[in-house]
Amino acid sequence: TYDQSVEVFPSIVIGSGGSIEPQGSFAEAQAQFLEPDPEAVSTLSAKLTEANMGVVAHYYMDVELQGVLTAVREEQSKSAEGQTHARVAIADSLAMGDFAVKMCEDGA
Repeated sequence: TYDQSVEVFPSIVIGSGGSIEPQGSFAEAQAQFLEPDPEAVSTLSAKLTEANMGVVAHYYMDVELQGVLTAVREEQSKSAEGQTHARVAIADSLAMGDFAVKMCEDGA
């Protein structure tokens, strides 16, 4: 017979102070999206700004990378001077090209 039991039911417990406590390996991976590495976020954001470039990524990517890119997009949207469109886009295949064109039109 096939054993479908798990030691811990995958879940993310959010505490009253906003703390995130993942339970199980799947939840741990998802928590990386919610709490990306701050150093990776600041480094990537600075490098993208310095190089005046953007990133267009597909939804089907590593959750850790998607968390970092989402945080970079949020960080850059707070300080987007003269930019009409964000310099980080996470989309499906059809929308990726549109985002890339908008970034180029915006000077990336």
